[in-house]
Amino acid sequence: MNAVLLAIEPNDLEILMLEAQSIDEIYHAPSIRSKLNLGETWQSLQFLLTRSAKQHQDSPLVFAIEAEYAFAHPALAVASVRYNPVVEVEEIAKELDTISTEQFKHQFDPEQLNQNKLFPFHWGRDVEKEQAELAMLFVQLKNFYELAKQHNYAVISLHSQQIMSDVYYMTQASS
Repeated sequence: MNAVLLAIEPNDLEILMLEAQSIDEIYHAPSIRSKLNLGETWQSLQFLLTRSAKQHQDSPLVFAIEAEYAFAHPALAVASVRYNPVVEVEEIAKELDTISTEQFKHQFDPEQLNQNKLFPFHWGRDVEKEQAELAMLFVQLKNFYELAKQHNYAVISLHSQQIMSDVYYMTQASS
């Protein structure tokens, strides 16, 4: 299952929530301002982010990759389509800002990732490369949320097998 985050203005989010009937409509909506593809590795990234946040159940990082509120449209039941409002985006961005890349890298534990059966299911073959890839995704996630915070965007999370690899990293949608 792939994960994609989409930044959108709050008013456009409301319209999309009322009108969108498919993942494709959401993903290709002209109102999307920025996209971040986390691919299939999103679960490992989520695990590492929330591992230290588990002591703090109310940590906004719990919703950084799988947003808090669900889209209610029944046609979207095939995927997990959720959103974080602007206020929550700001909280997530602030929390992400408190974690350095080095601190995040320190969370990397191949054994734990394998025990939890997180994609790609064979962590530890090339620890340095794996750690670097996850750190890169972490930095992109931080940048994505910082951009969303600066522009007062809400964030939509899409989790589905239907999301194709044409998703691009941190690209501004053309206006």
